Amino acid sequence: MKRLPALLVFLALGLGIAGLWWVSRKPQGAAFVSGTLEGREYPLSVPLALPVLRVAVAEGQQVAAGDTLIVLDTLALHAQQAALQAQKTALDHQIQAARILLRQYRRDLQRLQTLAHQAVPSQKVEELEARLRAQEEQIAALQGQQAALQHQMAALEHQKSLAVLTAPCTGWVDQVPVREGETPLPGQTLVTVVRTDTLEFHTAIPQNLLSRLRVGDTLKIRLDVNGTVTGILSWLSREPEFTPRSLQTSEERARLVYPARVLVPNPRGTLRPGMTGLLLLPRP
Repeated sequence: MKRLPALLVFLALGLGIAGLWWVSRKPQGAAFVSGTLEGREYPLSVPLALPVLRVAVAEGQQVAAGDTLIVLDTLALHAQQAALQAQKTALDHQIQAARILLRQYRRDLQRLQTLAHQAVPSQKVEELEARLRAQEEQIAALQGQQAALQHQMAALEHQKSLAVLTAPCTGWVDQVPVREGETPLPGQTLVTVVRTDTLEFHTAIPQNLLSRLRVGDTLKIRLDVNGTVTGILSWLSREPEFTPRSLQTSEERARLVYPARVLVPNPRGTLRPGMTGLLLLPRP
């Protein structure tokens, strides 16, 4: 029984030391808001209905920026391009022939104008002038068709460049909802990549603490695991919203909060989307 008071003394001392440690961990005037690390999603699609030729990745696979993800079949685009090229070649020949004839009309007109003092009939000169104007109009129309064909060929070339989908960033493949041989609809998501080299800490700032922050501030985040990391406040909403139920602060909850995002570098990939933590707000 004599050991009980001593045990209580040691327990009280331990609690006191723990309390002092917690006070030392939280500076006077400091405030915290909770949040979650998220990876930005990049859903990739093309505005074309082309068959899927090859799926180069699987869900959950790590990828680097520029890695090939999906290749679409451009056989139909090549056929259209060949047809347009044939039309352009024929049109080029027509324009060349029309220009030769135009030069001939101009020479003939110049010759008649030189001989005007020899009583050349004015009707003949007028007819040649009319032919020359008609030939110029024909060449202009052919050149318009040529420009339209060149525009179509450039559009096809651009569409061909869209047929190979590459990773926009370092991350992992979240979803691949298509299979080889399928023809997805234009604009349908073919693959989704989640960025991992830089994560976003999503949180919400109570309005009474809003004055402590500015976009571009360097802030510390105390994660529930992996210790403390540093990030930069990249976005702070101008429009308030009602406090999320999951939000916890070290001060009295405000009725309105402002969503915010903090960019957190993750070059070694040790941080994972879904990790939770506390954002330390600067002291006033």
